[in-house]
Amino acid sequence: MDIVNAFDTKIPIPTVASIKELNEMLNTVQTFENAVHRSVVDELKTITRGRDVMVGIKKILAILEISRQDEEITR
Repeated sequence: MDIVNAFDTKIPIPTVASIKELNEMLNTVQTFENAVHRSVVDELKTITRGRDVMVGIKKILAILEISRQDEEITR
């Protein structure tokens, strides 16, 4: 069994383009409480001034994981 070759497939995943898409992604992964979630989305709306965010899903998931770990440390 050549299991290493099973992981050579690349699957193209589009970037998260808009605040709406990012909001939907955050709803799906449920990393934050509702108030924190709204705060994150509102702050990003302010920072981007309504423009597209264009961030890769892998990067967003990595940031969410760091945020989760940081939250656990500060408790």
